[in-house]
Amino acid sequence: ALLKRLATVIDRQAAAVDRFSSKEKKASAAPGAASRKEKPSHQQQRLRTSRTLEATFVSAFCHALDCFPFSEDVVAGAEEEEDDDDDDADAAAEAPAEKETPLSRGVATFLVPTARRLLMRPERRAKTGARDEVLRPPVALSILRLSRKLPRDGREVARQLVVAVCASLRHRDATKRDASRKALARMAAEGASLSLILTELRAALPTGYMLAVRSAAVHSLLEKAQHPLPSETVGVIASLLVEDLLGDAAAARDGREDGEHKAGSAAGVPEARLVVGRTYESLELCGRLIAYAQKDELATPLFDALDKRLAEPDARGGG
Repeated sequence: ALLKRLATVIDRQAAAVDRFSSKEKKASAAPGAASRKEKPSHQQQRLRTSRTLEATFVSAFCHALDCFPFSEDVVAGAEEEEDDDDDDADAAAEAPAEKETPLSRGVATFLVPTARRLLMRPERRAKTGARDEVLRPPVALSILRLSRKLPRDGREVARQLVVAVCASLRHRDATKRDASRKALARMAAEGASLSLILTELRAALPTGYMLAVRSAAVHSLLEKAQHPLPSETVGVIASLLVEDLLGDAAAARDGREDGEHKAGSAAGVPEARLVVGRTYESLELCGRLIAYAQKDELATPLFDALDKRLAEPDARGGG
């Protein structure tokens, strides 16, 4: 009941923020608006209050979600599923379905869908007034913790969460991308599958300015990662870093200083600056995080790419 009431209040506050933002935009565009900027208007004060209340209720919802009173049987079921991670998928499919209880039904029909709905906050773009959605990082972390407690579908909940957070990195607002990137790094530090995150990053950020955003995301992940990196991720990370240095991202910024991209879609993107230096830092971080036996998985893709680059004629006319 508490979570339901909190979700309702959050929706109302988000709607109030959206309404007041729209009115504030119209007021700022009105004649003589510049002379009224010295003192916040009543409308601006209501907007700030609504934003503060929304953030407070979101925090309360996340705390209640983290402390949700799962029964001992539910938690035990989740732990048994984690212990059987390496079991054959076919054997798992043949296992008999668990009996549905009021608790499990409530989790499946209300708790998880409500948390997913609150993951993204509706917002109006400042310049155009168009509707947009922005990630709520605290909700993302709470959903991740919730997925580890679910006896069934926990992995699917976590996978959909990672997909949504990676997609939020495509946002045009750099501050929103920063928040999403930090949330993704924290998710990885709290046990989200690094292999899944890297796969979804490659799928969500394939070209243009998104390559620089992806480079920054990989760097943030490595900063939060712990030694040793999972063996299946070393080759993927090496491939991504080689692309940043010698692939499409490198071609986009070739001939510019400080790693800035020439592509128009990357103009004004903070992540597009100093991409080269950040990628070298990522290589160093990765080298520190891998076991000695994994060194070839990191070095071989880089050396192969360099050999291929040396064998190609200079794109600017050299031999």
